[in-house]
Amino acid sequence: MLSIDNLHVSVEGKPILNGINLDVKAGEIHAIMGPNGSGKSTLSSVIAGNEDYEVTKGDIVFKNENIIELAAEERAHKGIFLSFQYPIEIPGVTVTNFIKTAINSNLKARNESEMPANKMLKKIREKERAKENKRKAREKKKRIKEKEKAKRQRAKGKTPKKTSSSKSSSSSEKSDTKDNKTDKATKKDSEDEDSKKSSKADEIEEQERLENERLEKEAEEQAEADEDEEAEEMEVEVLNYYFTQFRKSLARINNEVTGEEVVQDWRPLYRVAWADFHRFMKGWSPGHWKLSDYSERVTREVIESLREENA
Repeated sequence: MLSIDNLHVSVEGKPILNGINLDVKAGEIHAIMGPNGSGKSTLSSVIAGNEDYEVTKGDIVFKNENIIELAAEERAHKGIFLSFQYPIEIPGVTVTNFIKTAINSNLKARNESEMPANKMLKKIREKERAKENKRKAREKKKRIKEKEKAKRQRAKGKTPKKTSSSKSSSSSEKSDTKDNKTDKATKKDSEDEDSKKSSKADEIEEQERLENERLEKEAEEQAEADEDEEAEEMEVEVLNYYFTQFRKSLARINNEVTGEEVVQDWRPLYRVAWADFHRFMKGWSPGHWKLSDYSERVTREVIESLREENA
């Protein structure tokens, strides 16, 4: 996956790395250790594409592509970058916005459509729910196994023990034969019981999986409904703010026209204008984040209304 061959690096003419060779296969984790000044940070920086270091000899191959000439940003798009041990917090930038910017930057580099904010949030929620459901399933499965183990141990404790006979060898042999038959029967019953329990555990696990899928679907539908409701509330709030500012501005420049008259004429046209904007965005950028369920619904309602008027 990542191969470094005979890498030589210098800074301001001073050699730092001399003939480094390294092979990292997919799925492997490597720890580079050494005293201060041995070149650990230098090697990491050179792999990531730091321009402060001069590669005088050697190659860095990632997924069968020599990346030695690629800029740091190009390498990052391919998946090679440095993460800070103590990340710097940027005031005003949320983690969600940071992740969104990073994802869309990679999508853009691959000539793919950017991911809308609502879809990204939905994806994050889905991953969080899936992770939580897996954790719960593992815990439940562990509890079931522990209960089965405890039952088997109790069953073994109740298994009839062999009895010694002090009377005659004949009665002793009969007793041993009887005990052996009892042990075999008990063992078979125990195996049958274990098989039944295992099947029951698989059945329970399948029921839990189906239930988790149902809950996830309901959560997604509820999230979409919440987003739609939130957009509806924002519509009223934003329009109220817009027309309040509009009235104030109009009053300053024109006393002959009352703002209320304009608002009454313009406000009903908002959804028509939005539907026109929606259809434009759908043709220009089909994956744009503004093409939400709310936007689709508003556009559909406007089109249906216009059809009824022209019928």
